[in-house]
Amino acid sequence: MSCKKDAGKKSEAFDRTDKQEEIYIMNILITIPDNPFRKLIFKENIIKKFEALGTVIWNEGTQPFSNEELKERLKTADACITSWGKNKITYEMIKGSPLKFIGHIGGGVHGLVEREIFDTNIKIVSGNPAFARTLAEYALMLLLMAARKAYDRIYALRTHPEVKDMWGQNTLVDGINGKRIGILGLGEVSKRLIRMLKGFDVDIWVCDDYCTKEQEKELGFMLVSLEQLVAGCDAITIHHTLTEKTLGLLDADMIKKMRAGAILVNTARGEIVDEDALILELQTGRISAALDVYRKEPLPPEHPFLRMSNVIALPHMGGKTYECREEMLRIILEDLKRLINKEDLLYAITKEQYDRMSRKIAY
Repeated sequence: MSCKKDAGKKSEAFDRTDKQEEIYIMNILITIPDNPFRKLIFKENIIKKFEALGTVIWNEGTQPFSNEELKERLKTADACITSWGKNKITYEMIKGSPLKFIGHIGGGVHGLVEREIFDTNIKIVSGNPAFARTLAEYALMLLLMAARKAYDRIYALRTHPEVKDMWGQNTLVDGINGKRIGILGLGEVSKRLIRMLKGFDVDIWVCDDYCTKEQEKELGFMLVSLEQLVAGCDAITIHHTLTEKTLGLLDADMIKKMRAGAILVNTARGEIVDEDALILELQTGRISAALDVYRKEPLPPEHPFLRMSNVIALPHMGGKTYECREEMLRIILEDLKRLINKEDLLYAITKEQYDRMSRKIAY
């Protein structure tokens, strides 16, 4: 992996001389440290695609930039490529910078940029759309596994394979056909999931404050209140972003209203659910859960979720596929090229979208 250091040298491919304001990428700053994650996603073919757009300046260290280092490097950056980490680009950092584009190899950008940057001409793009298909298929997998009590059977088979009842015809479990599936939050992930669920004989209920009647008709679901969703569905799968409004949305009262035998799937954010209340309800055996996200990550070894046969607990891996990472990079490269060619961007985030994205909230 070559690291180009001459940040002031102009790429000949974009050496234009017309008098109108130029939009070209001269210096592309990649803030991701030289670590296993960067090596995993920045393959040689991807590096060449970025280098074809200008001069690539790498973070040559093994740690994220300090705020002072980041501010200094932004002074000559036309584009900045980031990912998960400690850095947050502030309005103060980009004053006087030629920065025109921020591309985030990740989902939400609340931890990446200050809201005031949306009042500038800088375009902000993230790989958020890439998560839609990956997370939808993951949520469906968890739903099916929980319905079939897969975790309970896997554990039983590993610990007591000799138990004949496990192999007989008298051990039956549920599927999802004929059931009512509730979806909490209507975004790109849940829209994909709804289309996948059309292959099953299920009723679909959705609870979302921003959903329109047109979407209800187009996607073929019933729009309901939170109380109706919780009390009336055989399974609930959560796809809300985490905001002040959704923090603790499924509280103790709501969890107790879930049907006996109901399944709760959460691939969104752990803080949307009152975790303590969920644990108490799961311990009764009345409901089951399939979880990928938690209030505190990683889970401590003694956490109750890791000891319940009616819980499938996975380590926040819904978006961790090669396809998802490749799609995120494709999205960023596509809009970077469109910016250079003075074309409308396909994935630019608006301030309104930013306000609805997940964020860290103290509680």
